[in-house]
Amino acid sequence: MLKVACSGPGVSRTRNLFVMCPIIYQLDHCTHLVAARWQEYFNTLLNRPTQSPPDALVSEAQASTPDSTIDTFPHTTIEVYKAINKIKAGKEAELA
Repeated sequence: MLKVACSGPGVSRTRNLFVMCPIIYQLDHCTHLVAARWQEYFNTLLNRPTQSPPDALVSEAQASTPDSTIDTFPHTTIEVYKAINKIKAGKEAELA
């Protein structure tokens, strides 16, 4: 057996590989590189610095009046229970 150090971004470990099969190391190493690239991509995508909304949008929101016809109260437990049972039965659930 051959001990090979596999290292990449965020990866540091030692693997036992057969001397006759170096392709396994190459595939394993490539898999780690691809996974590290995806991790870097999602870290960049999801960890953006927060931006404050534009002043025009904030002033428009403050000047607007709330619509009293929209129900903003949370649904009751009974309404949710009935809706789930309708979905299980294959019917359309109406929560309003």
